[in-house]
Amino acid sequence: MKKKIPQPCSEPSCGASENGSACKAPLPSPEATDERTETVQRTIHEFLHTDRLHRAAIERALADLGVHRSQHRMLVHLHRHGGSMAQSELASELDISPAAVAVTLRKLESAGYICRSTDGRDSRKKIIALTPEGDELLRVSYSAFTEVDLAMFSGLSAEELAAFSSMLARMRTCLQEHLAEGCDGRCPS
Repeated sequence: MKKKIPQPCSEPSCGASENGSACKAPLPSPEATDERTETVQRTIHEFLHTDRLHRAAIERALADLGVHRSQHRMLVHLHRHGGSMAQSELASELDISPAAVAVTLRKLESAGYICRSTDGRDSRKKIIALTPEGDELLRVSYSAFTEVDLAMFSGLSAEELAAFSSMLARMRTCLQEHLAEGCDGRCPS
């Protein structure tokens, strides 16, 4: 069961701020929403819709290979780290729960794309390594990902792509700070 996180409320009559409960104030009407908020909401909608389309395109491209996007992501991360790394490091670096990593690795191992071994210095530590089959899958799937990714950005100039990348990095920083410290509505530039 997911833990319910109380949301701070700026509505004085709500009482959520004092007692730590979730806000019960009504949502603002569309007429009461300012232009920036509307633009942010439209942008988030477009961003999420684009992500869903990208996922669908990748899943379709990978369907014949019998691997899913999340599995591919782990294989790529292993490859970028020389073909092997500790399972705990993989979970940490991908910001995925150890349980989710274990489930995905089990599927990759049963398909023959990775193998697991115990670290010689620490028997509690599991080392994950790509197999030759995993390397071959990456070689084939890399072209599928590249084709989808290039198609997604084909309408942007090099300058627009660089600006978009920079904006995403700033947005990520804002959210990381929001999660770490709370948010006062301002974002570093």
